[in-house]
Order: sequence, then structure tokens, then C-alpha cells
Amino acid sequence: MRDWIRNIERKPGAFSLPTSRHRFYPDFLLRMEDGCVLVVEYKGADRYDAPEQVEKRTIGELWARRAGDRFRFVMPKARDWSMIRAALT
Repeated sequence: MRDWIRNIERKPGAFSLPTSRHRFYPDFLLRMEDGCVLVVEYKGADRYDAPEQVEKRTIGELWARRAGDRFRFVMPKARDWSMIRAALT
């Protein structure tokens, strides 16, 4: 990893994605050594399958596919950090 930031909601320059009801601000943005950008939105197991979280996951994955090969999105569940490693392969 080259660098990362905690993406603070509604701060100037914060990264957000639109949902059907509002915008959401993923938790972290990571820039890897090879220039890839990984967007991370962490969710606890108790909220992971809630409709709003499913929508965020769907929007994030769609954004990553359309943004190009150098952009990725992941929503790890309940400290399953292997999901982050998998998103980078």
C-alpha cells in the first residue's frame, strides 16, 4: 500500500457514491503501490445484509466496474480482512 485516508463524511473533497435516497461516504480510500485505488466500506455482521447496505455494496461494485481496471470496491463483513486481500487480486 502506498497511502490511505479515512474518508470523512461531508468534508471538502470527501469521496461519495449516490444511492437511491442519499449519498454514502465509504470509510477508507487506499492507493496501492501499482496505482490501483481500493475503496473500503466496513460493515458489522449485524448490518451487512440490511437493504441499505446491500444497495451500497451493489453501487460500489458497479462504480468499480465502470471506473476501470485500476479501481476496486470492497465491503468487508465482521472483520473478514481476507475480503480486502481478495479485492486486490
